[in-house]
Amino acid sequence: MIKRQGQRMHARRRALERYGLNCGPRTRNALLEAIQNSDAVFLESYSNRQKVFAVNYGEQYYPVVYDNRRHEIVTFLPREYLTRHQNKLSLKL
Repeated sequence: MIKRQGQRMHARRRALERYGLNCGPRTRNALLEAIQNSDAVFLESYSNRQKVFAVNYGEQYYPVVYDNRRHEIVTFLPREYLTRHQNKLSLKL
């Protein structure tokens, strides 16, 4: 398994575990498109290649880690992560 596939599987498991969200290809592509089109809210950088975004999907924001190099969602963070960045989300709304 290549790294990108591993990231997809991990993100899919975390989306289901933390949000009950089935992150299949259609959902994943919609989330990626929002990030790549600057429709997501940038929250912070983890590293030079990993950034945290709040992505609006289905009337809800999801905090995700995005890998700039592989153009892939790495994981879905717990909901509590959004409360720490509420000020950035309120600017977007």
